[in-house]
Amino acid sequence: MKLVSLVYSAEEAVEQINQFYSNFHSSRWLKHQFVIRMNHKLSDGALEHMQTAFADLCLSDHFHQHAYAGEEHDEPQFSHLARLAFTFNARDHGRLRELVDFINLPENWAQPKPQAQQRTREPSKVT
Repeated sequence: MKLVSLVYSAEEAVEQINQFYSNFHSSRWLKHQFVIRMNHKLSDGALEHMQTAFADLCLSDHFHQHAYAGEEHDEPQFSHLARLAFTFNARDHGRLRELVDFINLPENWAQPKPQAQQRTREPSKVT
C-alpha cells in the first residue's frame, strides 16, 4: 500500500512530511477535474513522462498544467501556485500518492528561466 509510510522516529516523520509538501501544496475537485496545486511548475519532460506512466489515473484526456485562471475564485490566496489538472478516476489513491511522489522530485521541476539582466550605467564622472 502506497498511502502510508512507516517511520520509527519523530525526525523521520518530519522528513516524510517535508518531502510530501516539497512541491505538492494542496488539491481539490473543480467540476470534473482533479486539480493538484504545486509550488513549482513541472518540466515538459516530466509532464510528457506522466502522460504514459500515470495514464491509468485519467478517465479521459490527459494531464495538463496551467496557471491560475480565476476558476478558483473562492481561494484567491492560492493564485500564485501552478496547477496540474486531470480527470481522476477517484479510486486509485495509492497510485495518486505515487504521482505526488513523482511531482515532488526536484529533477521533475521546470527550471526557472534566467532573468534578463538589466544593464545599468555607472554615472559619468565629471572632472
